[in-house]
Amino acid sequence: MLVSVIIPAYNVEKYIKKSIESVLNQTYENIELIIVDDGSTDNTRDIIKQYTKNSKVRICYKKNGGVSSARNLGLDNSKGDYIIFLDSDDWIDKNAIEYLVNEQVKNINKFLICDFKLVKIDKIEDRSLLCKKYFKIEEIIYYIGEPKYKLESSCYKFFNRKIIQNNNIRFNEKIFHGEDGLFVYSYLKKIKEVLYLNKGLWFILERENSSTRKEFDTKFLTSVDAVREMMLLTDTEKEKKYLNYYLLQRKFGIVFKLFKKQEKNILEQKLLTQIKSEILKESYFYLGESVRRKKWKSIIKIFIILLPKFFLEKTLKKLV
Repeated sequence: MLVSVIIPAYNVEKYIKKSIESVLNQTYENIELIIVDDGSTDNTRDIIKQYTKNSKVRICYKKNGGVSSARNLGLDNSKGDYIIFLDSDDWIDKNAIEYLVNEQVKNINKFLICDFKLVKIDKIEDRSLLCKKYFKIEEIIYYIGEPKYKLESSCYKFFNRKIIQNNNIRFNEKIFHGEDGLFVYSYLKKIKEVLYLNKGLWFILERENSSTRKEFDTKFLTSVDAVREMMLLTDTEKEKKYLNYYLLQRKFGIVFKLFKKQEKNILEQKLLTQIKSEILKESYFYLGESVRRKKWKSIIKIFIILLPKFFLEKTLKKLV
């Protein structure tokens, strides 16, 4: 079983070597590593070039177009039976691929999802859950947007390349936030069973400039587009209702990003008013679903949104 590992890289001179070495030092040997340099302007390209003579490594160079286009190029150049995605500032356990291959052999028709360990300055936190769990697809689909089984990330997963190829599943290059979740959702719609493995095989580096910490920019709006694309892939009312709830969660995320921004231009002020209005129109639906799902943080958020602007901004300043 050949396993393809795809690493998109852009200006990661501090981290890329550790990521590459973690793949090349795997206990499982039948692998190919595809590194896609997405137009780096630092020393990333020079570091990658050091691996050109390694028979397991294939390097692709392209103009900067974003992580989705880089991953798609990696997919186009992959030959493996299975595919994993690894971010260029992260690394994997030396037994990761061997473990996944062995589990896949035992569970041939199941989509494998594992977990990660969060690497902080002073400690490493294992984010895996207590036990393995099997899911029918109609069960796991309702965890999209939830942190529990990491469905919003294309990492920590063992993708069957034939399923990707036969269904033309690709990363949407027009979406800059939520593109991973859309890719995973598209894949889930083509399978029947999922096996969650409670093992942290990825090491995720907590960085100050990660997307979750960045200030608002208009690219965050594409996270809403990602959920709307998901809605086009389902034909069940129950799933559409859940995705509508997820859509509102995304809108909340945008609103809070905007509130946290100290200085807002005219466009951002208009966006804030518009999205707040959209949330308020469906506030009763959102509140009802949050209560049913016991999402207490979401319940707090909807009440904050309904409060006067002055009190809202003061509350947020205390929370942030």
